[in-house]
Amino acid sequence: MKLAAHRLLPDSWQGGSVAATARRHRARRILAALLVAIAALAVVQRISSAGATRPVAVAAHDLTAGQRLTAADLRFVAWPASVPLPDPLSTAQAVGAVVDAPMRAGEPVTTARVRDTRTWPGTGSRVVLSVPVEPALAAVLQRGDRVDVYAGAQLAAAGAVVVQASAATEPTSWTEQDEPRVLLSVSGSDAAAVASGGDDSGTGRLTLALHPAA
Repeated sequence: MKLAAHRLLPDSWQGGSVAATARRHRARRILAALLVAIAALAVVQRISSAGATRPVAVAAHDLTAGQRLTAADLRFVAWPASVPLPDPLSTAQAVGAVVDAPMRAGEPVTTARVRDTRTWPGTGSRVVLSVPVEPALAAVLQRGDRVDVYAGAQLAAAGAVVVQASAATEPTSWTEQDEPRVLLSVSGSDAAAVASGGDDSGTGRLTLALHPAA
């Protein structure tokens, strides 16, 4: 094997002459130095990667469930790059999000800990109520539809906005049938009239009048 390897060397490096021997020794020293440099570089890279960090948004103080995040609720820490952290949020993504469950100060803000803010149709101060609706109307109602809500013959809310409608459920017996319900966005001033309109002490059953599409 040694003779075969020598045959791969240039002619001037082969043989037992002083010059050929010196060339081979010089090549060995260069190769050894190169291997040492490569090993040192690998060690430096490993040490650097172990100490590498990335900025991660964490809770600046204890947060409560349902709290909407502001920039003052966040601070950044140097998070070790070697420690996995799934789906961290940037400031732009976190501000305005709602905390799902209580968070301790210093806890990373990730997609698993917050949800997007709900936005309801309409403007101004509005609330969302669940009201029963006739099955035939529930079948055609869609999100964003506008309806007038009547309690008996009295107008309880004009221009309420449909947030979500549910279809009628299958009856469990011939005597039972659950009435479908609809979520309506109404003004705060109309909420009491709509909420009390369908009970026994109110003016009667709620009726929804769908505005035709423009």
